Amino acid sequence: MTEAELQLAALERDFPAWRIACVADLAAPIWYGFLRTELTDRQRAAGACPTLMRSSPEALASALSLQIQLVRKMQPWHNLWRRFIP
Repeated sequence: MTEAELQLAALERDFPAWRIACVADLAAPIWYGFLRTELTDRQRAAGACPTLMRSSPEALASALSLQIQLVRKMQPWHNLWRRFIP
């Protein structure tokens, strides 16, 4: 596997809610993340994005992490508690 393929596999593993793609046949590769689910109006208003584009896998991972934090802040408390209470 190439380095880009390894990085793609790692991003797909670490961010399963996102479809990851890389356009590598350019002078500088472009990394994309596409959210697999729809955002709510409230999440969009708070700045969540369903599609991200970055110049490196590291930059994309950072942006995806920020999006996850943003969306989690928007979840109602009762949904958060479901993770901890069976």
